Amino acid sequence: MADNQKPLLELSTLVPDRPFFTIDGKRYELAVLQDFGLVQLAQLQHLQDRIGTLQATTQPTSEEAEQLAATLDEAVTLLVRALPSEMRAKLTDRQKIEILQVFPGAVPPTGPPPNRQSRRRQRIGAKSSPGSNVSMEGSRTDGGA
Repeated sequence: MADNQKPLLELSTLVPDRPFFTIDGKRYELAVLQDFGLVQLAQLQHLQDRIGTLQATTQPTSEEAEQLAATLDEAVTLLVRALPSEMRAKLTDRQKIEILQVFPGAVPPTGPPPNRQSRRRQRIGAKSSPGSNVSMEGSRTDGGA
C-alpha cells in the first residue's frame, strides 16, 4: 500500500470540541452527533419532524401550540443536557428553535411527513415499477391531502 493513499475511514475516540452558546452570559454546550446512540438519533429526528409538522400548520389549535412547545422542550433537553429546567422554562419558543437551528447535526425540518394513507389510495390496476408490488401511478407527490 502506498504511503500517500488516504484511509477510507478515520475514526477518533477523542472528546470533540463542543459548540456552545450563551444565555445571559452563561455558557451552555450543545451535544454533538457522537453523543447520541441510534435510539437517541431516531428520537431527535422524530422530534425534528414533529416540530416541522406543527410549524407547517397555518392555523394551529391551542392543543397543537402546546404540543409544539412540549416538543421544543424535549428537543432542547436532548441537545443541551446541562441546561437547567428553570432556564429552559424562561426561553421563548423562538429561542428554542434557534438552539435547534445551530445544532451541528440538525437536519432542518422540511414540513409534514408524507401522508401514509396517500400511498394506500393508489389506483387499483395501475402499473407498478419492475420488481415492485406497489403502484406509483396516480400517487401524489405533494404529500397528499
